[in-house]
Amino acid sequence: MKIKIESFHPSRIDEVLALWNQTLVFDPIQKPSFIANHLNDPNFESDLFLLAYDECTLIGFVYAIQKKASDPNDTAWIQCLGVDPRHRRNGIATRLMEVLLKELDSRNVKRIVAGKYSPSYLFPGIDETHYPDALPFFKKFGFVQ
Repeated sequence: MKIKIESFHPSRIDEVLALWNQTLVFDPIQKPSFIANHLNDPNFESDLFLLAYDECTLIGFVYAIQKKASDPNDTAWIQCLGVDPRHRRNGIATRLMEVLLKELDSRNVKRIVAGKYSPSYLFPGIDETHYPDALPFFKKFGFVQ
């Protein structure tokens, strides 16, 4: 499988939401909410919303925010991460995180938080009850509780 990583583009919104609702089943989102709370967020940057494709099929995504007006501007928040269940355990989430972390490093981000981004956080941290694989995955990248 050859994975291609690219930045989010608004033309991809429907396929992103379909995969979002398939992978984040306890945190579904509708298009109007997604647009209002995320795409219209003044800190939204498509370079921090990465999509993983196997040929033409979207199979994963990771979405982070870095506040533009913060001083210092050295914190980022990972809003969500999802991989098509049929493609899990193939290194897709790892590849998405590697590309995201490299981008955040190039921006001199020193602190990365999973969730808790205000004003439009998706979850208050890692939901271990509904997504039990998430905490070990993030710990693999050095995240702590």
